[in-house]
Amino acid sequence: MTALRFLRLLLLLLYFALLLTVTFLGREQEPERMAWLSLFGSFRRAWDERHDFIFWGIVANFMMMLPLGILLGWGRRGLSFWKVTLLAAVISLCIECTQYMTRLGYFDVDDICTNVWGAAAGCGFCRSMNELSEGIRKARNPKWIRIFAQILPFALFLVFFGYFLIRMRQT
Repeated sequence: MTALRFLRLLLLLLYFALLLTVTFLGREQEPERMAWLSLFGSFRRAWDERHDFIFWGIVANFMMMLPLGILLGWGRRGLSFWKVTLLAAVISLCIECTQYMTRLGYFDVDDICTNVWGAAAGCGFCRSMNELSEGIRKARNPKWIRIFAQILPFALFLVFFGYFLIRMRQT
């Protein structure tokens, strides 16, 4: 095992330990099982009510899976964008189902969406940097369309975050 692979594995183990800590440990059980199945309901509520707590929850869910996308998409041997996105969806679904079953949180489809969005953004950023560095290293023109397509989830988050933040601060 190379040093780089060992480092990636170590960082993934640390990440999953932190992820489990944030999503389960230190939480009190809810009195009953709850599921929020309204797609983009928390986005609408944060927008309509200018609700800071919900807005920052959306940001936290995005940021929570961003490192997963970075770690899995990192390097020439990183997973493809679509594999990382699918894996993030499966992990997020498992987290939400476990939170629902244990009552250590609630099942929320928006959490799944923002988690997958975060992992896709992290992976897209890494994959686009890989594409750019490969083009430079091999002295060929980088595939700009591919680079921009892979960085799109991150760019959309920045637009979303900035627009929401401006709206939240307006009186």
